[in-house]
Amino acid sequence: MNIISDQYRLELYTPEFDWDLAVEGLLQIFGDERVIRYNSNMLMKNEDAVIKYLSETDRGYENGIFYDYFLFDNSDNKVIGVIKYLSAKAVKQLYPTANYIFRGEEPGQSIRAIEYFLNPDYWRKGLMSHFLSESINKLFLEDTTTICAYIQPENIASSSILKKLFFIKVPDYLSDQGQELWYKKKQLKKVRRR
Repeated sequence: MNIISDQYRLELYTPEFDWDLAVEGLLQIFGDERVIRYNSNMLMKNEDAVIKYLSETDRGYENGIFYDYFLFDNSDNKVIGVIKYLSAKAVKQLYPTANYIFRGEEPGQSIRAIEYFLNPDYWRKGLMSHFLSESINKLFLEDTTTICAYIQPENIASSSILKKLFFIKVPDYLSDQGQELWYKKKQLKKVRRR
């Protein structure tokens, strides 16, 4: 599911990916305090931390647990963002509450979770909203029925993106880490009866 515009492109990361293309951009994203303020577990201060992240991304891809998409600025071929999709298997393991709420084990139900990060130099340009929207629409064309996201309540920018994409916040719910749970369900086409 690669998505391309004139200035930017979203590409699926695979184990054959050239790490040299990603290291500098990922350091700028995950080394920036503004980005990791709400995701301190993603802090990457040096190249070794990025290489560890890419190795984990390789394993996640190979095991079908999660898929990272890198958002590139075509002008300098630099990674400026990451969209991570967690498989239904990962949601069941990592987010059992979401799996339970959305009935992930029922036949025909396939839940995915998303995480997303963007270099602050590209904030407020609508990029993440655009590429999330496009990729979510493609997932809904496949077998996905629900997409969820966990965010910190004080992360106003993230909640604004989710609202813009018509996600709904689960009322009165906070995870053990103090995160809100947001979701979007696939819109099923209604069939008229005659």
